[in-house]
Amino acid sequence: MSGFEGFDEDDVLAGVDFARKDEQSYEDQVVACLINRYGLGAEARRRLRYMGDGQLTLQAFHELFPTFPCLLLARRWRGIQDKVRLVDFFGNFPKLIFVKAWEAARKDVGGIDGRLGLVFHWPYLKGQLLPRDGEKPAREPAGGLGLVLRNGDPDLTVPGVRVFCVSPAGERLLIEPFSVMLREIDTECGGEWQPNV
Repeated sequence: MSGFEGFDEDDVLAGVDFARKDEQSYEDQVVACLINRYGLGAEARRRLRYMGDGQLTLQAFHELFPTFPCLLLARRWRGIQDKVRLVDFFGNFPKLIFVKAWEAARKDVGGIDGRLGLVFHWPYLKGQLLPRDGEKPAREPAGGLGLVLRNGDPDLTVPGVRVFCVSPAGERLLIEPFSVMLREIDTECGGEWQPNV
């Protein structure tokens, strides 16, 4: 049994096409977040769309901005919150879909100085409330974009929730909100990452 009984071939192909478009739309959001956060402007957006055949892709982003300190990939799995529970992080970690995807990517692409981050959608996340000088705290904009599973040492001076783990291959990994990782990169770069183009 293929698991597709009761569906005709057009229905199956339409589902595959929908999933691909859904994933590309999510990657587009991640790249748009990077463009906005770092003030890269309309010209960078136009060049990235040209390089990505009309789409904003992380591959084009890394080609245009090779100094970004972590190679990023983006994935979206619909219904992940129904398939992965908090208890799975502690008892079934090596078998989680995003861990398997990260390890496959690690074998295929490596990373920048060994740093690889898999950004993935996780619904219902909100950005952290960050203090602002003399004003009411504001919610950071990239907080709802998702989580990132990455290797590398975190900057624990940057506030945020993180889950640390060891991969089946023995590599130390952490899962944190995408926005927390971006703040760590900014701190590491002395304030805010700046492209060298």
